[in-house]
Order: sequence, then C-alpha cells, then structure tokens
Amino acid sequence: DLTTRYADQAGRIPRESLVKGLELVAQCDGQYKGTKEPRLLVELLLLRLCALAGRTEGASLSEEKKSPDVPIAAPRPARSVPARP
Repeated sequence: DLTTRYADQAGRIPRESLVKGLELVAQCDGQYKGTKEPRLLVELLLLRLCALAGRTEGASLSEEKKSPDVPIAAPRPARSVPARP
C-alpha cells in the first residue's frame, strides 16, 4: 500500500533534518531568480540535500557498527627476485 510506504519513509527521517532540508530549498528558491547560473544553484542544492540525508543515515548506521567477520591479515613482504646480469 502506497500510504503505508510513505508513512514508513516519513518516520525514518528526524524532524530537524526535514526542517533543515526545507530551509535549504527555501534559500535556493529565493536566490533562483537573481542568479546567472540557475542550474548550478539547483545542483548545489541537490548536493546539500544528499549530504544532509547521508548524515541522517550515517547517524543511524553508527549505532549499528559491526566488527569485521574475518580478521585483517598483515601484508606479506614482496618476493625478492635475483637480478640477472
């Protein structure tokens, strides 16, 4: 059901992040008419929104830090090949 899906997605984002995203959009909207590069302005807005979403997801992921399944082995020394004259 589409309504359930949207409700689930809406519950995942903190209210502060949503407000910050709306502030970024409003700021872009105010600058849009006066800029000589509107496409660049919108692209920068999208980058800022993605960064905001990444910080939101990163906060929830940091709570679920996992240890590596396989221990990381020390690097092996390179084989020395005798030089030929």
